[in-house]
Amino acid sequence: VIILGDVRPRYFSEEQLALIRDHVAERGAGLLWVGGPRYTPNYYAGTELELLLPMTSPGSVGRLVPAQGSEVPAAPTDAARLLNLLQLSLQGEGATEPGASEWPDNLPPFRWAQDLGPLRPGAKPLASATGLVDPETGEESPLVVLYRYGAGEVIYVGTDETWRWRKAGG
Repeated sequence: VIILGDVRPRYFSEEQLALIRDHVAERGAGLLWVGGPRYTPNYYAGTELELLLPMTSPGSVGRLVPAQGSEVPAAPTDAARLLNLLQLSLQGEGATEPGASEWPDNLPPFRWAQDLGPLRPGAKPLASATGLVDPETGEESPLVVLYRYGAGEVIYVGTDETWRWRKAGG
């Protein structure tokens, strides 16, 4: 698995970006993107990694704008529940019944997240911003997206705020 945070793509050479792309596409590697307020995903438009982003227009991703003074509430989607993903708990292993999740009820919301816009065909939202509807699709705005690229899989997280969950339970 390769994890890329909010890193300027110029940090990598064109050859390194192509190696990452090929490692995911041909060797089945996983790629985890963590979107941030500066570079990811916008600066990756036009690079070797653009097609590894699940949104159709990575260069135009903006910020989700909840009601003034509000935070961004998030919840797992039905797809995440079917795949048994994002089952988060503060209680630790074995403390809750199998399949039980305390998220979104007992984990803090995000202070900011990205408006990813329309997704590429085949991209599956695993978490969305509850109550914030994408004007183009009419669906809740996706925050965590699963996307297959070649032999590999990509997960895009449209916020760097998951650290807030640590404050809730250590």
